[in-house]
Amino acid sequence: MIKLNAHWYISALLILASVASSQTHISGTISSSTIWTTSGSPYLIVGNSLVQNGTVLTISPGVVVKFVGQYSMQISGTIIARGTHDSLIVFTSSQVSPAPGDWGDIEFNSSSQPATFNSPSGDYISGCILEYCSISYAGAYNGDAINITHGSPFISNCAIQWTKGSGIYLRDAGAAPSQSGGGQVMVTLNAIMYNQVGIYVYAQPFEPQTYATFANNLIMQNSGDGIYLGRLSIELIEGNTIAFNSGNGIEIADEGSGSQVLGNKILRNAGAGIYADPPDNISGASVDQNIIFDNFQGGISGTPIASLIGNSFIANRTGAINYSAYGDLNIPFIVQSNIFVGHDDSSPVVMLSDCFPKPFLKNNYFYNTSPCYLYNNNANGVLAYADSNYWGTDSAAMIQSKIYDWFEDPSKGLVNYSPFLQHPDTTSTGIRNDTTFNYDSSSISITHVFHYGTPPSPPNDVTELMSNGNLIISWNKNPEYNIAGYRVYHGGFSGYSFPGFVDVGTDTFYVSSSLMITDTIGVTAYDQKATGTNDQENGNESWFTTINNNVTKVNAHSGALPRLFSLSQNYPNPFNPSTIISYQLPTNSLVTLKVYDILGRDIKTIINERQTGGPHSVTFDASNLASGVYFYRLQAGEFVQTRKLVLMK
Repeated sequence: MIKLNAHWYISALLILASVASSQTHISGTISSSTIWTTSGSPYLIVGNSLVQNGTVLTISPGVVVKFVGQYSMQISGTIIARGTHDSLIVFTSSQVSPAPGDWGDIEFNSSSQPATFNSPSGDYISGCILEYCSISYAGAYNGDAINITHGSPFISNCAIQWTKGSGIYLRDAGAAPSQSGGGQVMVTLNAIMYNQVGIYVYAQPFEPQTYATFANNLIMQNSGDGIYLGRLSIELIEGNTIAFNSGNGIEIADEGSGSQVLGNKILRNAGAGIYADPPDNISGASVDQNIIFDNFQGGISGTPIASLIGNSFIANRTGAINYSAYGDLNIPFIVQSNIFVGHDDSSPVVMLSDCFPKPFLKNNYFYNTSPCYLYNNNANGVLAYADSNYWGTDSAAMIQSKIYDWFEDPSKGLVNYSPFLQHPDTTSTGIRNDTTFNYDSSSISITHVFHYGTPPSPPNDVTELMSNGNLIISWNKNPEYNIAGYRVYHGGFSGYSFPGFVDVGTDTFYVSSSLMITDTIGVTAYDQKATGTNDQENGNESWFTTINNNVTKVNAHSGALPRLFSLSQNYPNPFNPSTIISYQLPTNSLVTLKVYDILGRDIKTIINERQTGGPHSVTFDASNLASGVYFYRLQAGEFVQTRKLVLMK
């Protein structure tokens, strides 16, 4: 889980306003090892400053470094800036009203001392480190706050914000683990926010590759992409929350990328969750076990990524996957053991265009109200293999109705969806094999084999009601066979997490005397491999279905369309004073739901509107009615059904 907390981040903001009683001016070359302490703080950078090769600059917790003008600090030796949780080190502007671009950057060049770590614990030992630092208002020249060119620093628990360009820029940074002279750039547990781009990775053709690990960071509310991956980069991008950025969550702009995108929450970005646009039509990256939720330009779009395994695609606008390639590399791409739920607009859930390498979709779980699950927009003769998937139904006719291919347009390719699964198979694993991708005279080998099962789907039909001062939350049992239990989350939803939860085991309801119907509640399902630690990131726990005032999100419209109209028995029954009435619509319908007394008199109209197809629930409050027997009647098109309910006060 992300270990950053509100106290740590607020302290980064408050310390910016602190004023020390003394100050020290810094400019030029720092040629001997020195320690900056709070007694000399703030340190005013009044000219470009260089930490010379072989020199160690140590900065103590609580020190404030202010840049008086558009100056930079270049590291050719070693910087050890280690604050604490409660006493940050601050790098900021000297301006009374600071703005992005007030000062230059912190630069790590090829002579800077690489960070080293203990094996196997991974604890920091020596070398360049920025830890518990606040870095803000940088980016005067190249636009970046931290510029890493050929260096390998360790950046952890820092707030990097309000930069004119990228929060962190890497070019030819780090070294392969097998090489001497340092290892990967490590960027962990940071808040990288309010920049133009969160992290930007780039290299010129034939330059050394970038090796880096970006793990457990909050990369949020940047005005462009959260992470941009340029040419010939090899990164592990793991456990990050990449959210609310105005561009794409992650952009992969190189076919040579050997990056692994693993166990991230990529959600609510204004662009795509992941956008791939390498020049030679297929990315060597792997995207596994991520939660890709509610991104405005689709879950993943652009050219195909070599493997998508074990991801949760949930309620993305304009579909989950929109692939388009322009060339035949004879490299099949694999979409395996993913779930696709909650997509309810007119866009296809999966769109394949000009994908001449044969696409393989296998053991995926589709459960949506979108009219089209899979659109084969390839030319006639390009077959899309989509067998052994669960399509939310056991009817071949219903499955074909959700697929657009040669049968609808003879200029399109066929989809082979047979055999199909009768039930979700979440125990099977997706396997990504070793692959080598070539670009010019360089090659990058992916040398790992991963085994991932299909993640659980979010619980469906979550409803709530207040009864005798208790909040009763209920939901449908998940269709997967390997579900071990459910969790109810509470305490305030940040958009990506809750502070507390209750494990209710295999029950499909929860009764609380402390929660209110106006609270936002989240419900998840977890499988038999869940441990209670990082289960969502590890693909063993579903995303949240949230509910507030009996309005559900994520899965409110995310069931496969039911085959028939139906009206369920109200719950609870008998009741006092409120009860939940549920019904299902196989298509968009004009719906009227009324309550009558035992004499047939019209007591209340609960619903009178046009509604979309799918499951629906509504709370009926009978506080102003007397005890007795009543009837509720649903009319949707030509369908009419009536049931009895009993009010006992």
